[in-house]
Amino acid sequence: MLSILVGVILSYVLTHQSQALSTPSKPSPLRKSTSNINDDAIAKRTVSNIFSVISHIQNPDLYQPSWADNTRYEKGTNYSEGKTVVASRDVKKGHFLTLFPIHALGLRTLGQKNTSTKKKKKKKQLQKQKDTEFVAYDVDRDAKYFTNQEPGLRMKLNIPLDNSQPALCVLNGDRKNKVLFAMVFRDEVLPGWMGHRIKTANTGANCVTIPLPGAGPLCAIISTTDIKEGDAIVQGVKAPDTKLLNECKAILANEYQTEISELHQFIKMACPQSDNTSTDTQEDAGLLGPFHQINKQYPGLKQIHESPDIYLIENFLSADECDRIIAKAEPHLTPCLVKNELTGLVEQDSSRMSTDANLPQSEAPTIVSKLTNLASCSASQLEILQVLKYTKGQEFKLHTDGYSGPVSACG
Repeated sequence: MLSILVGVILSYVLTHQSQALSTPSKPSPLRKSTSNINDDAIAKRTVSNIFSVISHIQNPDLYQPSWADNTRYEKGTNYSEGKTVVASRDVKKGHFLTLFPIHALGLRTLGQKNTSTKKKKKKKQLQKQKDTEFVAYDVDRDAKYFTNQEPGLRMKLNIPLDNSQPALCVLNGDRKNKVLFAMVFRDEVLPGWMGHRIKTANTGANCVTIPLPGAGPLCAIISTTDIKEGDAIVQGVKAPDTKLLNECKAILANEYQTEISELHQFIKMACPQSDNTSTDTQEDAGLLGPFHQINKQYPGLKQIHESPDIYLIENFLSADECDRIIAKAEPHLTPCLVKNELTGLVEQDSSRMSTDANLPQSEAPTIVSKLTNLASCSASQLEILQVLKYTKGQEFKLHTDGYSGPVSACG
């Protein structure tokens, strides 16, 4: 018999430190109300949160996309000549090639023009405010590139966001005057993250860059035609026509539904939920997201403790479901990792001896149905399912889950 204790645990875990760069010392004249100032602070915190999640995803020891080996970088070639990124295998039209890496994430507020009248000259004078930027980056790894103004940043990649993107919230409804952008180091190359090394040309284009649907600011490079193994990956100077682009996006959404859904959840968990309340307590609750009521009519639900509330459901998972979880996860189990408190590296450690694997929701539809029914939520609001395995004698010693950063683990 399998029993599950159901409780509500809410935490924010950030894996990297981030820091502001070139932020205004005081609110702009365009932001006079307390509400706008609070919105600005929330936007900056959200940029830091999103960057922390993206830094985590870009660690190949923690996340390995299924398309990571679709392309390879040919070392020893000049960036402006010959092949740089080539197809490692045949890639069909509309499929993933690689992603753009993000080494820093920023929010730019464009300067506005104010109109004032000089009484003596009786004419209008236009004064343009300076653009302001807030940039989040890995302090431990990349601070030298910012504090010492060293060269090394190859580009700023402006990222258009539509209504499908959770990260749209950082613009606070002001798409005209606010821009979300990424900063990219040219030299670093990681499997699955080679978008910054792809050539641009007038002819021979076979790919396009798009904000990943539902998971911006991650930007994907997708094929616009069938590509043979060994072919150079080339992006056109001009964007492909709308019909071709929509066709490729549709193929991508169909072929990589599970992967895109998982990346969407990664980005979404870093973004605050919309909240129209005004008190400090209610604003904090809005940052953490809405709470869902447990479905107390769920079959077999028993409350066994109050303050804190603890519920028990006997046989929540059937024996068949347990067998399927084990069968699906077993081939993918890898040693669990921890973040070294002293070095900041994510690595194996003797304090945590178990193995784990992620389980896509598509592999466990009946379990997802039970969870959404019990928690009164949708499947998109669930975290990725994680399977842990402990053999006899294995343990996870006393530990805390918090990481240092701009926001502590519990807010």
